[in-house]
Amino acid sequence: MHRNAIWIAFILILCSLSTWFGINAYFALHQYFQLKESAPATIIAWKTKNVKNNRTLLLATFNFVYREHIITGESPVAPSFPNPWAAEKAQSYLAKKKWTAFFHPHHLDQATLQKKFPTKLSVSALVMIGLLIYFISLGRYLYTNARG
Repeated sequence: MHRNAIWIAFILILCSLSTWFGINAYFALHQYFQLKESAPATIIAWKTKNVKNNRTLLLATFNFVYREHIITGESPVAPSFPNPWAAEKAQSYLAKKKWTAFFHPHHLDQATLQKKFPTKLSVSALVMIGLLIYFISLGRYLYTNARG
């Protein structure tokens, strides 16, 4: 491996970034796979919520039945909207849709209406780990061939 301080700093930064992306991907995948069960859901109320960057989030309050118990949850639906008017317009379309609640059988409070695989986080983590392996291998290759 290179003994150059800049190279070692570069590898340490790359290692830190790979760790950060890997941890984020792990938690997102863990949360995705925890939502094992599903049940038909009924939307009982809609509301909008202002979030950062002047965006509007559409929240649905829903009910679903699990083991003869009625469970109530709240979940964002669709991505955020640029303004409340757009969210309310989308609400009329989304209200007609049939919804499914995804939940963990032991943690019913973690129910959601959207279960999306964290593709971007997973691919980013794999790319960062691949880059880390590539640059470590490159450093070892250059170090062994420079000595000669």
